[in-house]
Amino acid sequence: MELRERNKGGTLKEKLQNHYHKRNFQTDEKDASRYGQMFFWGMVVSLFFEGQFFLVPMLYWGDTWAMILASVLVWFTLFECTINWMGTYFGQNNYVTSEIKEEKFPGQEETPPGWINCPKCQVDAPPRSHHCRLCNRCVLKRDHHCFFTNSCVGFYNQRFFVMFCIYMVWGNLFALFLQLTYTTQSIPVFSWDGLAYIPMVGLVYFFMGYVSLGQLFLIVHICFCFMCFCGGVFFLCWQIILAAAGMTSYEAWKGIPWYRRTSLENVRSVFGSIWKIPFQLLFPFRVDQDGNGVEWTVRSKTVKYQ
Repeated sequence: MELRERNKGGTLKEKLQNHYHKRNFQTDEKDASRYGQMFFWGMVVSLFFEGQFFLVPMLYWGDTWAMILASVLVWFTLFECTINWMGTYFGQNNYVTSEIKEEKFPGQEETPPGWINCPKCQVDAPPRSHHCRLCNRCVLKRDHHCFFTNSCVGFYNQRFFVMFCIYMVWGNLFALFLQLTYTTQSIPVFSWDGLAYIPMVGLVYFFMGYVSLGQLFLIVHICFCFMCFCGGVFFLCWQIILAAAGMTSYEAWKGIPWYRRTSLENVRSVFGSIWKIPFQLLFPFRVDQDGNGVEWTVRSKTVKYQ
């Protein structure tokens, strides 16, 4: 009787088959966002230690000034990537709150004209705001959700994201320079041995004894850096185009031109005063942007905001 009850749910093999048949192996978006964060910090930390404690000493040993300059660039890149990542991540002032409406329309219970009532946030959101299902909040002038920072890029942190892209491009380019300068001493790129820079070929070479474990690690790192460099160039160019055009990604895809102003006004809306932009490249200090992310002038009064 007990044995019958124990086997009621099926054999162990059947239970395992049922478990894996019902399991969803697709990555959840929230998990993908966390993986994006982990990948970014894994790359930053590994590149820092690789550059500072291995590549720079190996390449510039005996040349004191070159070693000092390379080390300063490594630390500078780490600082700028980290500080702009934090500026993008801690963008809570992008979130739409009930206080925003109360400040602009004190005592008004109805949704103001041109605003929308978000059924998920249960707040009235101003024009150009959109709900992010990952942040579970409405975001002022929402552009997109960044998986490397696990946060939304909007009105108040778009400039941090642009600077973040700049230093992601620079950091990966600098890393590629150091890595290739070192690896090409033993594995020339423009030769048959250069096939080792293809990860699968490099893995075969490793098992055949032609490539060491350290060289294989650098080859894989080079591939990751190259992919991040290409991704950074794409996002940087796209964000600069959007900033100059005064549009979000959603508005660009949908062809919505309602809020366009002059390019200079659009740039000031993202970065503040033009003369401060070069200084923001060195340190992302607070700036006064044109506008507040809430009030927008619609070019055509006949077009209704959706």
